[in-house]
Amino acid sequence: MLQAARRQLMVLWLCTLTCIPVLSIRGRSLQNWAAETLGYTLVAWMIGFIIFLLIIVYLLYLYRESVSIPWLHLVWVLLLFLALPLLLDRVEERLHFLTFGLFGALSILIYSPKLAVLLCISVSMGDELLQYFLSDRVGDWWDVAMNSLASLGAALFISLTISLNKYPQK
Repeated sequence: MLQAARRQLMVLWLCTLTCIPVLSIRGRSLQNWAAETLGYTLVAWMIGFIIFLLIIVYLLYLYRESVSIPWLHLVWVLLLFLALPLLLDRVEERLHFLTFGLFGALSILIYSPKLAVLLCISVSMGDELLQYFLSDRVGDWWDVAMNSLASLGAALFISLTISLNKYPQK
């Protein structure tokens, strides 16, 4: 059973990893289509809602498994993944939080913490390096920072949840 769950996480991780360069390459046309069809504001709120749902699903999973939820840590996670993206000017920056946050969470569940951190930072930098070579995109250090913040923030929250339940505080 544990192997099946690990395989499922690996498939989700590979899908997320694949989405990152695909969104870099096809992102502008998808963004323009979404803005014309749905409107920029609705797309921004939809991304925020998906992030919110992912957090709720994770918390419900923890509750169902009788895992202690680190409520204090939940405050900074909500600020990082719900409040900060609302302050970002561009919708695609919000999409970075969704994609890279999911990537970081899955990375820490599959790999050792050191490898997960290395993967999060490497993929963040690699994505922007790819965009540097695309004619309609711009490689940007700000985006590397935002991508890394999202992936490492999600990985840290998952890691803290796991470690607090392995070694409960007295």
